Amino acid sequence: MCSPKTGIYSCRGTPMAFVRDLLCPRCQQTFPLGRVMNLCPCGSPLLVRYDLERVQKEVSKSSLRDRPRSLWRYMEWLPLQAPGNITSLGEGSTPLIEAPRIAAELNLARVLVKDESRNPTGSFKDRGLSVAMSMAHEMGIRKVAIPSAGNAASSLAAYAARVGMEAHVFMPRDAPAANQIEVKRYGARLTLIDGLISDCGRMIAEGKAKAIELVNEAADKYFKGNAKELKMLEVTEGSLKANSKIVLTDKGISPTLLIGELPMGAGADKAAETAKRLAARQSG
Repeated sequence: MCSPKTGIYSCRGTPMAFVRDLLCPRCQQTFPLGRVMNLCPCGSPLLVRYDLERVQKEVSKSSLRDRPRSLWRYMEWLPLQAPGNITSLGEGSTPLIEAPRIAAELNLARVLVKDESRNPTGSFKDRGLSVAMSMAHEMGIRKVAIPSAGNAASSLAAYAARVGMEAHVFMPRDAPAANQIEVKRYGARLTLIDGLISDCGRMIAEGKAKAIELVNEAADKYFKGNAKELKMLEVTEGSLKANSKIVLTDKGISPTLLIGELPMGAGADKAAETAKRLAARQSG
């Protein structure tokens, strides 16, 4: 059972050590969890590998019944090792909303829309940032930085404030004013750049090269990706509770049921969700 305490969940008796290692999909090199890394030395993002056989043996579907409605109800599929390091604002478990008129137009039995605007800062970015900031907290990182053109900046600033970290946000000068205001209200240090988000990323990289203690959260895709993948588990659980017959196959969802997402986000999110769906099937 997990309960919030000063922004960090306490989950006594809950096992979380199901991670095997970090794997580079390009060169197949592996790394232990707990080492601060952004990319493999070969330049590829890393993947988190889990001991799915252990998950299947030690985690039952009934164990989810009494857990809080948040991203962290699926903690065994996330890389954090110590439950006390969870940094949460109640992200995840966003609703599936019926869209009957769209269903009729598409000649489908049902269409459900997963409303990701219900997350704490109004964006699906909160999923990834909750996990990334939890991992940063676990690794003892006290300063974080991110290049962003909008929602990710607001999310990082919010979670850094929650756990008491120093946050540095680099944004293009023409980024939405609302996000700039939000970042500053959360207490993050905002730097505006005459350029693109890639230029912001380069500034952070240059800072790291000069031994400035900043961690580019955006490069920690193996942590963020894990959080985004869990939307598929939420979709499956929510559909079953709604008495929908949802069929998950390697080709996707049953043609009688279409589930969309609002907002859509990046295409990489969909690839991450597919990977987690297949892993969930393997672990039962």
